[in-house]
Amino acid sequence: MSRAALASPITLLRSSWRYFWKHSALQRILLWFFILPEALQMLLASTNAPPPLLVTAYREWQLAEFLSVLGSLALGIIMLWGSACVLLIGKRMIQNRAGRSRTSFRSVRKDALPLIVPLFLTSLLQVCFLFYRSLLYIIPASIALYLVASGRYASVLSLSRLPGIFLALTPLLIPAFLYYCRTFFYSTALVTEEVKYRGALRRSSELVTGKILPLLWRVVFLSLFTVLPSSVLSSAIDYALPAPSTAVLILSVIIRSALLSFGSVFFVLATVALFGSLRNLREVPRR
Repeated sequence: MSRAALASPITLLRSSWRYFWKHSALQRILLWFFILPEALQMLLASTNAPPPLLVTAYREWQLAEFLSVLGSLALGIIMLWGSACVLLIGKRMIQNRAGRSRTSFRSVRKDALPLIVPLFLTSLLQVCFLFYRSLLYIIPASIALYLVASGRYASVLSLSRLPGIFLALTPLLIPAFLYYCRTFFYSTALVTEEVKYRGALRRSSELVTGKILPLLWRVVFLSLFTVLPSSVLSSAIDYALPAPSTAVLILSVIIRSALLSFGSVFFVLATVALFGSLRNLREVPRR
C-alpha cells in the first residue's frame, strides 16, 4: 500500500476555491467581517491629520484620535470574529470532503463568538514565546546598537558597520523562526480540535515537527497565489490614485479592501485544508 502524502498546493487551492463558492455563509462573512471593517480601517487611517497649534483644537484632535483608536480596536475584534467564522466553516471542509454540510450565517456567528478570546490570548501567548526565543538576537543587537550610539570602541564599531553586524547575528533568530513554523497552525487546531492556549500551540507543534520544510514551501506557495497578488493589486490601486476626490477615495478603498480580504480568507481556507491533510498524514493523537 502506498504511503500517504501531503496534498499539493494546487489541490489545496482548488478545493478551497470550490468550497468557498459552495457556501454562501463564507461569502457573507467575507463581506461583513472583512471587507467592510477593512474599508473602515482604511478610511480611518486616511483621515489622520497633524495636530493643530491651538490648545483647544489640539484637545479636540486628541479626542478624535482616541476615538479613532477605539474604532480600529473594535474593527480588529470584528475581523478576529470573522477569522473564527472562517475557521469554523473550514473545520467542516476537512471533516466532510463532499462539501454537503451547509450552515447558516447566523449559526456560524453565534458559534464563533466564544472563540474570540481564546484566539486572541493564544496569539498573545505565541508572541510571548517568540519574543523569548528572539532574545538571542535582541540582546546582542541592542548591545551593539548601544555601543555604536555611545561612541565606544569607535575604531571597531561604527554606524556603517551596524547593518553587517545585524546581518551576522541573523542566525540567532533561527530558534524563533522554527518555533513560529511549528506553531503556525495553532488557530486551526484551536477551532477544529477544541484545544486552547498552550494546548493549541503544542498540538500544532506535534503535527508540524519533522515536516517543517514540506509545509513551509506549501505555505509560501499558497501565499504567493492568495495574499501576495491581492496585496500587489491593492498597492497598485493606492499608488495610481495619489490624490483622489472623496468619491474616488471611497471607491478605491472598497476595491482594495475587497482584494485584501478575499486573499486573506482564501489563504485561511487553504491553510485549513493543509492542516487537514497534515493531520490525516500524521494521525497524532491529541494530548
